[in-house]
Amino acid sequence: MRTRTILLLSVAILILLAAYLSLDRNGTTPTSPPAAAVPAPETIPAAPAHPSPMRERVPPFYADAESAKPYPRILPAEQFRNYPAAARAYRVAAAMPEVLVQLPCYCWCDKFGHGSLLDCFASSHGAG
Repeated sequence: MRTRTILLLSVAILILLAAYLSLDRNGTTPTSPPAAAVPAPETIPAAPAHPSPMRERVPPFYADAESAKPYPRILPAEQFRNYPAAARAYRVAAAMPEVLVQLPCYCWCDKFGHGSLLDCFASSHGAG
């Protein structure tokens, strides 16, 4: 029952947020056509040595899953049985490593040699 209530509230909040974001500052809907989708670049540009204050640095990640192979060995979710949320995160990481290697990790663990979000789950670091 509690899970269903949380789910319904989450959906309602997302709908309200989407409606709010679709309005401009005057409370009217925008009249300009949506921008065309920009294709993703083939290569990821290197981060500048000194990021500008207007643009945040993006942590490293792989542009494609093949270039990240061999994937790091993910810790078994059973190690986190006392922490259900962490155990679920490790199960997800093990189920779709090809997705996680293409995502940056914003805990800035690249300072320790991590190359993507998947590296966080090769140790207990991903547990939070």
